[in-house]
Amino acid sequence: MKVKKQSSAVDKFKKEIARSLLLDEEIKIFWTSKAAILPPVILKSVYLTVKNKNDLMDKYILAAIKEKPVLLTELKNKINKIKLDALGANEKAQSPDADEELAEQLKNI
Repeated sequence: MKVKKQSSAVDKFKKEIARSLLLDEEIKIFWTSKAAILPPVILKSVYLTVKNKNDLMDKYILAAIKEKPVLLTELKNKINKIKLDALGANEKAQSPDADEELAEQLKNI
């Protein structure tokens, strides 16, 4: 039973790290790759810190959307455009430039 509980905690930890807008991709990879071997105290501490920051970001985003609802529509349109562009680049022969192009488009958001 303890193994299942630990596994559940690791899964929650990984999801919280993955959804963070404040962490760089390298940092996310670091923490998620180490999650299974982290001592429970560190896992819990990092999880709570990231969760609190994520919850705060969620509040900021919701407040901005309430103040200006068109932001949500604009964001959805940008995400859809990036997805379509990425799919188009993928269909063009899965060129190595596609990753760089997607990263550049994400920077412009």
